[in-house]
Amino acid sequence: MSTLARTLFSRQESRLVPPGAAQPDPAWLPAARLQRVLQSASRRLEACGQTYSMPPGRADLRYQIARRAVQWGATFGPDELIVTGGATQAVRLALQAVCVAGDVVAIERPAWFGALLLLESMGLKALEIATDPQEGISLPALNEAIVNYRPAAVLVSPSAQNPTGAVMPVAAKRELVSMLERHGVPLIEDDVYGDLVGDAARPPACKAFDRSGSVLYCSRCRKR
Repeated sequence: MSTLARTLFSRQESRLVPPGAAQPDPAWLPAARLQRVLQSASRRLEACGQTYSMPPGRADLRYQIARRAVQWGATFGPDELIVTGGATQAVRLALQAVCVAGDVVAIERPAWFGALLLLESMGLKALEIATDPQEGISLPALNEAIVNYRPAAVLVSPSAQNPTGAVMPVAAKRELVSMLERHGVPLIEDDVYGDLVGDAARPPACKAFDRSGSVLYCSRCRKR
């Protein structure tokens, strides 16, 4: 067993705190309330909810996701959504849509180790870009990397980046989208932690500034 595998399996020990995982203390979660909501939903679940759902996913679920996306400035319809088994699968599909084996993908440094493993498993080359722990990926460094290396895509987590927690300012998100549109490079936005940012309104996603359809937005409704 590899060192990485041993480390991941050791997280299952209750006495250990996994600092490398986005996993809160169970005591912080409203477990009783969640259980009641799930029980209520299961009682209303019709027969079709207990069978396989064909891509792109249930129409009613995609409709609700599209409605919710308005909260962070995105405007896309249910027909533009694909329901996946998680955000990692969504990122994989996005990469498959715009990359082929051997391509270069620009990514934050440091980055979530799972993203690096994903790129490696797909035969893609990670091009790490310096990332500020407060404001996210360096746009000047990214622009220079695009000119010199012509990556097939840029993969970033602009809101509560993992592992730094960096949140890109709104102006920087807008400039990121604009810059990539000028270069003709698609942006894969991993926004799984967008709901955790701020005490008031949710910050807009990069997708909110997409005017050319070049931002492939990935998120999820749950963690774990």
